[in-house]
Amino acid sequence: MTLHIKTIGPECLDRLEELENVCFGNQAWSRNSLEFSLNDPVQTWFGCFCEGQLAGYAGVQCAGGAGYIGNVAVDPDFRRMGAGKSLLAAIDALAAERSLEEVTLEVRQSNAAAIALYEGAGYFRVGLRNGYYDDPREAAVLMTKYYAGRDEK
Repeated sequence: MTLHIKTIGPECLDRLEELENVCFGNQAWSRNSLEFSLNDPVQTWFGCFCEGQLAGYAGVQCAGGAGYIGNVAVDPDFRRMGAGKSLLAAIDALAAERSLEEVTLEVRQSNAAAIALYEGAGYFRVGLRNGYYDDPREAAVLMTKYYAGRDEK
């Protein structure tokens, strides 16, 4: 199985909406939010394709020398096959291209698999946001990866 990463836009909106619902259920971003984000010039969206099918995606917003990952999702049928790592590698390449100093994200405290993925990619736990998520109410682990010669924490 070969994975291919490329930037994506509104042409992938239907599949993004489908993956949002599969991966996040009632916490999924709305179609309007996805469409707005795909068209926002400060955001870059990467798609991970397997045999022509969009298997996962990541969206990152870049401003002021920093990046913020708004969402990462991988179809359950494609998990543990390298899609998440490939998407994070694409974000690393974008960070280098744009000379970002850091990239930050939040992840549910109970999502051990995602936390392990991020830690394996060089992200550090830098804080906790109590009550960040709803349904169920849960804290978010704030994670950051440092670039451009910044000291790792």
